[in-house]
Amino acid sequence: MAGGGGPTGFAAFLAVKYAGYSLAGRVLNYAYNVSLDSPWKVGAIRTGIGLGAGALVGAAALYIHMPEWTFFGGLIPIRVLEWGLLLRLYYESRFLGNSRAWRWSAAGVGWSFVLDAIGIVAAFVVPGGFWVC
Repeated sequence: MAGGGGPTGFAAFLAVKYAGYSLAGRVLNYAYNVSLDSPWKVGAIRTGIGLGAGALVGAAALYIHMPEWTFFGGLIPIRVLEWGLLLRLYYESRFLGNSRAWRWSAAGVGWSFVLDAIGIVAAFVVPGGFWVC
């Protein structure tokens, strides 16, 4: 059973997500050969999209007592939509309107899960969390 985290852990998790999504913004700016916005702004927008969707999905998962594996599996289509929205806002003229957008959205979904793993570790390490067996 995990112990620790709290507000400081949540802030560490968000910092990891923001930094990672900002890096993704830099990669997307390069891939699309644009410099429309700062990668930091793209990171902030993507983090905000994720916070909103995460709050809704997390609340629904708690309400229906969803197992963790189902929750993470259910995040896949939601994250496709989140990345599709980000691509539509900054890089694509249509929402997931071509194979390039689908490929970047799929890569973004994978990146989101990598950042989740790093963020969860940070959420417990930064505030001095612990494990109780």
